Amino acid sequence: MSDQTEDRKLIWPVLASLGGAALLLVLWILPAEFGIDPTGFGKLTGLTSLAAEDERAFEAADASPVTINESFELLGFESLEYKLDLKEHAGVVFGWKASAPLHFDMHAEPSGGEEGEAYSYATGDARRQDGTYIAEFQGEHGWYWANETAEPVTVELTATGFFAATTLYRDGNAIRRSMPKE
Repeated sequence: MSDQTEDRKLIWPVLASLGGAALLLVLWILPAEFGIDPTGFGKLTGLTSLAAEDERAFEAADASPVTINESFELLGFESLEYKLDLKEHAGVVFGWKASAPLHFDMHAEPSGGEEGEAYSYATGDARRQDGTYIAEFQGEHGWYWANETAEPVTVELTATGFFAATTLYRDGNAIRRSMPKE
């Protein structure tokens, strides 16, 4: 078989791959990452809102991000809440891990909201949770952890984002800590 025949056989798969990559770029990547939507597909599927969320997280930040590293021990059948004070559209990158499974509820309470008004974003039983979070409203956003066993469990939390203060709710007490301003 000649080299020319081999070249012709390879050109179509290469062109198809390039065409597929261009289609992915125009339909998914540009709308989701950059808010550029030449076909309208990104708006139709909601992909352009992903780029808008990233921009809002930085627009809401009027300070440098802060990082916290906290560790808590929950004795048998003990629980606690840990909240971050976030403005609307402020973002946080977080991760927590526990030495044994805990019941958790990631939730938020709006500032000025009605008594008991809360919105839950993730609940379950797990040893860890990692993610990013963008506040839909100004208020307290964070976690409730419950040790449903008789054995002590340690929770380690790391969060980096644009929050002004933290509050630990434990044993009927609220311990508030303001973050340093730069």
